[in-house]
Amino acid sequence: MENISKIKVISVVGYTASGKTEMAVHLADKFSGEVISADSRQIYKEMDIGTAKPDGRWQGDVYIYKNIVHYLIDEKFPSEDYSVSEFKQRSEDLIVDIVSRGKLPILVGGTGQYITALIDNWKIPPQVPDKIRDKYQKLYEEKGKEYLWQMLKEKDPQAAEFVQKDNIRRLIRALEVIEATGEKFSSLRRKEDSRFRFLLIGIDINRDELYRRIDKRVDEMIDRGLVDEVRRLIDRYGRVKSFQTIGYQEIIDYLDGETDLKTAVDKIKTNTHRFVRHQMNWFKKMDIKWIKDKEKAEKEVENFLSLKEN
Repeated sequence: MENISKIKVISVVGYTASGKTEMAVHLADKFSGEVISADSRQIYKEMDIGTAKPDGRWQGDVYIYKNIVHYLIDEKFPSEDYSVSEFKQRSEDLIVDIVSRGKLPILVGGTGQYITALIDNWKIPPQVPDKIRDKYQKLYEEKGKEYLWQMLKEKDPQAAEFVQKDNIRRLIRALEVIEATGEKFSSLRRKEDSRFRFLLIGIDINRDELYRRIDKRVDEMIDRGLVDEVRRLIDRYGRVKSFQTIGYQEIIDYLDGETDLKTAVDKIKTNTHRFVRHQMNWFKKMDIKWIKDKEKAEKEVENFLSLKEN
């Protein structure tokens, strides 16, 4: 069998507010790289404050942050769908393009499912008819996420181990695929050999410090105008699925008069802490080099780039 050298890709992973974006930018500057965002919400235009989107600018058709080219940021409207399947295909194409121009592709994000799908080269389950998706969306609106969560645990207990209950889009996706295909959602995530070789660098940070950073970030989001951002988005796009996420749903509840602002802010912090614990469980399954400083990260990248194919 012909030995084909695999394209080398750096992936900076980490928990919410751990500093992975700045680490990716540092490595891109050091090793002439370009960054691909593995974030399921930063892809959306106008969802800036609540997603902690890098405060970059468009230069022609390229998004620039701290003089580094970033992809899959600020590219879709909130009313548009964005799936792990689309992320995987776009990322694969971008990696090949970046390498063809002599640059180093650097993947960065905290959406563990997206990163794993790319690294393990998942065969993604097919899209399903809108009527099935609408059925489960209606069930969610009428009976809530707990009802859907219990349904998933009954139909596919293994899927319930990696589908987060608070991720409504993912929860609906699992149930719709089960109904459309007649197969378990967990069994459809098949792996195949990848043409890429990854170095995963994780930001190692104490949990108490991480929670402190999260709470500070949430307070700063409110100060920067998160409530006005959510109000403006709702006025413009309505109750679209992209708003069913931490930081937006809690503010929507506040705007609907279901809670006061302080309670909404506290819920954002609590739900983000819970999401971090979910990230921790996901990252435990991945072969990550955990580092505490930029110098160690640089060394890991240097060693990785010098490796020869077996």
